[in-house]
Amino acid sequence: MEGSIAEEFLDDRDRAIISLLREKGLMTPGELLKATGIPRSAFYRRINRLKREGIIEQINMAGKTYYRLKEG
Repeated sequence: MEGSIAEEFLDDRDRAIISLLREKGLMTPGELLKATGIPRSAFYRRINRLKREGIIEQINMAGKTYYRLKEG
């Protein structure tokens, strides 16, 4: 993500999500919501945009949804 075109469009809340995922690796939506304090609807708009930009990815394991930074 460093130096990517998308980085110039990130705000503090986007950076908070990215920082948490960098620190923790995998996090559920609930964990991210609680840690960031971002309202639910705004959170999912951000998550979807970060996924479209190729910054994060969603994975499903054991019936749960997780997010992590996209590798590469």
